[in-house]
Amino acid sequence: MQELEIRKTAALIAAAGRPMNPDQFNPTHQLGEISILQRIITTFQKSGIEEIVVITGYNARKLEKHLSRCGIICLRNDSWRSSDMLASAKIGFAYLQDKCEQLLFTPVDVPMFTVSTVKKLLTAKHSAAVPIVSGKTGHPLLLNSSSLTNIINYHGPDGLHGALAKMDDLAQIEVADSGILFDLQRPNISPDMLAPYVRQPVMPEIHLELHSEKVFLDEEICLLLKLVNRTHSVRTACQQMNLSYSTGWRLLNQMEQQLGFRIIERYPGGKDGGKSLLSERGIALLERYTLMQQQLNSAAQKAFSDIFSDIFPTDA
Repeated sequence: MQELEIRKTAALIAAAGRPMNPDQFNPTHQLGEISILQRIITTFQKSGIEEIVVITGYNARKLEKHLSRCGIICLRNDSWRSSDMLASAKIGFAYLQDKCEQLLFTPVDVPMFTVSTVKKLLTAKHSAAVPIVSGKTGHPLLLNSSSLTNIINYHGPDGLHGALAKMDDLAQIEVADSGILFDLQRPNISPDMLAPYVRQPVMPEIHLELHSEKVFLDEEICLLLKLVNRTHSVRTACQQMNLSYSTGWRLLNQMEQQLGFRIIERYPGGKDGGKSLLSERGIALLERYTLMQQQLNSAAQKAFSDIFSDIFPTDA
């Protein structure tokens, strides 16, 4: 299988709105062996996307608790009652605009698209791309980061569809995946239609831990460090991870004790409030952990293809 070169890509899931019928659709309900929301996250992760953001609103605490320890970032749309999906998308677009080269976007009620579809979209060389099957467009959308400013500034009718209609370079990518059309809030979607799309492809997962006497750096702590470096606040970083503030500091303090040097530079509050920054050695450690994780994932995928190709054809 030809290895796909992925540009720095993020993913955004809009899950802020109140479902049309909360008794029938709930993002935390199980579909197969995992929840609806976890299914989308897993598909993006299996496609090689590391940074995933979920916009919450309705039942935000329940959703965020459901996603804790999933390695994703949660941002809230506190105005979800009076706003539409585009407003939630704009929160994520503004947050991710300078953190990636391209991003994939989907609402939480369209979870059945495949890894194959995501990888095909990632090869598009356009400002924006939508998957299409049988003449109908679906999700997820691929958006180049340079196109996000126009969408963020769009205030016309028809929400996200209206914003996309204003784009000159919008490509339609033909895929063999009816899952791109399955909106689980629509009554015409039956379990029989979903059944062929429930099983996820078999792929290796590598979890990197660095030990001294105990584990001091893993994927969760890596994300915490990344968010502290980004937000300059341990409290904000913990909120975005749905991690308690005390747990966040406990992990950071244990890390410094194991390493014997400072990871976090603390600046007490003044009139502008205090802040926390990564030390130079903290930044170097984060960068090298991330690089090693990427190289291990690449090597694992190659080894998996070489060793298991006759058992698990890699058509995903």
